Amino acid sequence: MDLFFLPPAEILIVLGLVALVAGYFDAMAGGSGLLTLPALLLAGLPAQLALGTNKLQSNFGSMTSSVVYWRHGLVYPKTRRWMFPLAFVSSFAGCYTVLHIPPVDMSRIIAGALVLIAAYFLFHKDREEKETEPRWSLAGLLLGPVLVGFYDGFLGPGTGSFLIFIMLHFFKMDYIHSAANGKFVNWGSNLGALAGYFLFGKVLIFLGLIMGVCMFAGARMGSWTAIRHGSRIIKPLVVTVSLLMVLKLLLQN
Repeated sequence: MDLFFLPPAEILIVLGLVALVAGYFDAMAGGSGLLTLPALLLAGLPAQLALGTNKLQSNFGSMTSSVVYWRHGLVYPKTRRWMFPLAFVSSFAGCYTVLHIPPVDMSRIIAGALVLIAAYFLFHKDREEKETEPRWSLAGLLLGPVLVGFYDGFLGPGTGSFLIFIMLHFFKMDYIHSAANGKFVNWGSNLGALAGYFLFGKVLIFLGLIMGVCMFAGARMGSWTAIRHGSRIIKPLVVTVSLLMVLKLLLQN
């Protein structure tokens, strides 16, 4: 398929609208691939091209929300200086791996992990939402950018939920800081995976850019909503998105 391929106008409009909605929710709870990846597959894209193109457009969303959170002082220096580059390298390695080995079915394991995380979010009591230095831990610094980053490049479903969980559980952040720092790490992993897909010619450039502009608009609205409403909207959204991903994984299996 030509890397500059564009689908018919009516399909392109639908894909743009899907990206807009996905960007809005992804800025707060992750899970944009729950909408955009099936839409790209339904549009007739081969699996690897759908994954690569999805990474291009999702980078617009993660970049936009990350910059908004950063400008509001919600992203910590250690997240920017250490976790972001580690996530980039690990995700590139995950992408390189998945493009060179037979497909691996881990849907049941991922679904189980997402159920546990949804339960954790459901019963977790949020800290008072004020700027306090998080409790940095080596386990969280490795699990976040290294393991989850590799996983994002290798498979990807639930990355946003996993990262918010790590920020909450290991670093004891409140929900708004967890969403902001988790999204910043997710931006690094998205960039790493995108670099891998670009390297091996698995990205439809024009389609990804058009969807990316729509994702940008949705992410900007979503991050502003998160900043305004905090845990009141982030917590139920993370639980809902996690359980929807569980349902999707079990149904496709």
